[in-house]
Amino acid sequence: MTSKHYFKLFLIWSIVSLVYGLEFFIRISPNMLQSFLKNEFNINYTQLGKLSAAFYYSYALCQIPATLFMIRYGVKKSFLIFSAFFIIGLVFFAHSHSLSEAFLARILMGFGASISFILLLELAHRWFDEQQFSFYVGLANTIGMLGALSAEYPLELALNFYHWRTIMLTCAYALCLLVVLFVYFYSEHHKTGVETYSQFDHNFSFNHLPFLFQLILIGCSMVLPLIVLPALWGTLILEHYHHVDFANSAWILSFFFFGTITGSLSKAALSLHITGVRLLRIAIATEFFSLFLFIFNPTRSHGMLALSCFFIGLAASFMLLIFTFIQKKINQPALSIVIVNVTVLLISVCFQPLMGWYLDYTSSLNWSLEISLKTALLVLPLVLIPAYTVTHHLTD
Repeated sequence: MTSKHYFKLFLIWSIVSLVYGLEFFIRISPNMLQSFLKNEFNINYTQLGKLSAAFYYSYALCQIPATLFMIRYGVKKSFLIFSAFFIIGLVFFAHSHSLSEAFLARILMGFGASISFILLLELAHRWFDEQQFSFYVGLANTIGMLGALSAEYPLELALNFYHWRTIMLTCAYALCLLVVLFVYFYSEHHKTGVETYSQFDHNFSFNHLPFLFQLILIGCSMVLPLIVLPALWGTLILEHYHHVDFANSAWILSFFFFGTITGSLSKAALSLHITGVRLLRIAIATEFFSLFLFIFNPTRSHGMLALSCFFIGLAASFMLLIFTFIQKKINQPALSIVIVNVTVLLISVCFQPLMGWYLDYTSSLNWSLEISLKTALLVLPLVLIPAYTVTHHLTD
């Protein structure tokens, strides 16, 4: 492969990765938008949780159909059709004036975004060797985290100058531009031949279910703090439990993604020196103690909160090791990886509306919001205990 040809392939892959980054931005944005959404749609915490979770439900449930669609129709058609739904969802969300309209828009966005990570894996699998594939998976995760990071403090700054609806429309315009660039460069790449379809093996054996259930438990426990804190409830927790103002809340929550990016970049290097099981145990223990630091914040300082967020994100990023275990144990791992990823996301995201319901319920009992938040947060480190126990049944 010539350097010029490699650059073209990298450019096409990078365009899809930017869509993946935009997807993370949209995923995480309700955390900074929650006060605007609550006021404009006149909704309570339970409804806010459901609105945020609508994206995740649609995204997760469409992962397997999106994979099968790509296998049948190829990369280009899949990218165009799913991106169209993503754009329609963004425009509809920007113009929504009721909870039902916003809910439908989030579902459309989740459906449209469900193909991007699958396409990144497919293109890396098709164009690059095994060593490069691992690099590109890590790079894709890093770009996704950068998108999530931009939905915290940078979004808070943007909201000082622009209406949230304007920001959503800008995202739609940016996605349109990325689609045009993808069509141009991908067509140039394939103008001399016919597109080859996916070579991913999608066989699945039910004999692996007990093993996959163990990994799902670990994955859910580790990713849950990222679904609960920076994705939706983090600002509310920092403002009403830790008494941090809105701007500093956005800055502190950004450290979740600084930690996740650091973990994504360091995972491969650490895996060369530490076994996968041991690394997973260290990550779970680190996340456990970091969550307690976040909840109780013994020094009562913003710096301690930011540091605990960093280590929670760092430790949670090692959840990706569960896919390494699948790859090592299962000869045809593609569909197993998708099933585990979907299940982890679906189970974890249930905590968003569940926590909203809990806050509304305890409010009806005249509990203070501070006590309600503290009791809800204690679930996060406690679920890591059975996850740590399950690691003793894994082997490298």
